[in-house]
Amino acid sequence: MIETIADKFQKEREFISNASHELMTPISILQSKIENMFNEEDISDELKVKLLDMQKILNRLKTITKTLLLISQIENDQFIKEDEVNLADLLQEIYDEISIRMEEKDISFAVDISPDTTLKGVNKFLLFNLFFNLVNNAIKYNREGGEIRVTEETVNKNLIISVSDTGIGIGAEELPHIFSRFKKFKRSLLQDSFGLGLPIVKSIAGFHRIEVEVVSEKDRGSTFKLVIPAGLVKK
Repeated sequence: MIETIADKFQKEREFISNASHELMTPISILQSKIENMFNEEDISDELKVKLLDMQKILNRLKTITKTLLLISQIENDQFIKEDEVNLADLLQEIYDEISIRMEEKDISFAVDISPDTTLKGVNKFLLFNLFFNLVNNAIKYNREGGEIRVTEETVNKNLIISVSDTGIGIGAEELPHIFSRFKKFKRSLLQDSFGLGLPIVKSIAGFHRIEVEVVSEKDRGSTFKLVIPAGLVKK
């Protein structure tokens, strides 16, 4: 029974990987065709609007495909874990990339992380994606004039990194399912979301043996806690 279940999971991972690879080619071809049509001299304004709509749809499809491919690569151990990553520097990189979205909603961003906190035996690209998705979610579901805080503490020799927001929170009935792929919740109905951000977080965390805990209260905000094993922390 165990072998059968394992085989099914492996086949699912292979299917997602193969399908994602195959989808990228026609998507890229269609994007090129649309771009070429934009360059035609006699194109009407009405057609331009329709082409822009088509381009938006293709961009969303490309995002979904790339995300599924990333999850598949993580689950198939296709990344090397040999980087050293200073967390304060990593969070600064994320802030530099996404700060304009915080400014649009007047959200403050506070980081209380030691400048010496460094992880070892990790993959920087994946960790960037993990923290980027957590901060991006904290912006997306936050209120105007809200706050995002990133803090650290040590519990039982493990490093705990918490990403907290003052947003709309997650209902108790939704919490058990937030890491499910393509699962849409009430809080995401008005967002341009595909339900893949948190599954990416979970996959990357699992790849690094990092546990993810969530504490949330509706209309009060959420806190995502990363429980990082002591073995990943550089002394």
